[in-house]
Amino acid sequence: MRTLSLVLLALSLALVAGCFDAPQPNCVFLCGASQDCPEDYQCGPDNRCHRVLANGQLAQCQDEIQLPDAPEPIADASIDGPVPDGPEVDAPDVDAADIDAPIPDAPSPDAPTPDAPSPDAPVPDAALPDAPTPDAAMIDADVPDA
Repeated sequence: MRTLSLVLLALSLALVAGCFDAPQPNCVFLCGASQDCPEDYQCGPDNRCHRVLANGQLAQCQDEIQLPDAPEPIADASIDGPVPDGPEVDAPDVDAADIDAPIPDAPSPDAPTPDAPSPDAPVPDAALPDAPTPDAAMIDADVPDA
């Protein structure tokens, strides 16, 4: 009896799951790296995955979010924040003079330019090793039974 009730429960769950149709929006996915898209979708010129219709054409995108038109800016707009209530700054303006120090006139160095010879070391000419390639036989081990 218990087995029969479990079978009936599994059958009813399968029937309910078979009735579900996942929503298929016209286009809400971005195309993948190689213009990959989910099944029944194709990458469009706008780099979005469009649902492929029965006639083979791509569905038109209908963006979910419609932004309202921006209101016209007000010519004499002002900030609605509170007016600062602190005292005004009463510090004097800066009255420092411009820098008038002379530019240093350093002499050019009179040492000779170094004239070192380039090294005459020979370029190594190493040959590739000529060791033979190992020729190992496969191991004849029995496969264990699990």
